[in-house]
Amino acid sequence: MGKLLGAGMTGAVHVATHNTTGKTYAVKSINIHKLDPAQLGELRNEVALLRRLDHPAIVRLYEVYETKRRIFLVMQYLTGDDLSKGAKRLGTETKVRAVIRNICRAIAYCHAKQIIHRDIKLENFVFTQKGNYEDISVIDFGISKRWTIDHNGQVFAFHTFARTHLVSLSYPYLIFTNLFT
Repeated sequence: MGKLLGAGMTGAVHVATHNTTGKTYAVKSINIHKLDPAQLGELRNEVALLRRLDHPAIVRLYEVYETKRRIFLVMQYLTGDDLSKGAKRLGTETKVRAVIRNICRAIAYCHAKQIIHRDIKLENFVFTQKGNYEDISVIDFGISKRWTIDHNGQVFAFHTFARTHLVSLSYPYLIFTNLFT
């Protein structure tokens, strides 16, 4: 693996280049033994949700490899700034509208796939390439959940561990409220 992009308490993210194609990826390496059962469940939930998503404005998860000690996530390599740093470089109102449109389309796509991101903030939107302030991707689905409507019209969000009751309204006018956090 190549250059270190970032490191945390449970692992690191490196740049990796495919030997045959030469394509560049970001590889997140997570030490399983440093995760408690809840964290491991959240990681598996994130992987399951990312596998369901295929949208140009959502970071792509290409492969997942697991050994006895580590989980490796092979992901799209995004080289641009996050929106908190890049927003000032957008310049024109037309560019701002285009970025907001892409973000809204990505979030609407998630909702159509019955996925709630739950961590919408400027740092979780990253421009795909350095210097390109048009193409943006949603990242960090770590606390995301799936949602469903039961036979009584009640809305529930769930992931690996919990089933969370949400406000009961008719779809698509759902107000999501997590009662357990």
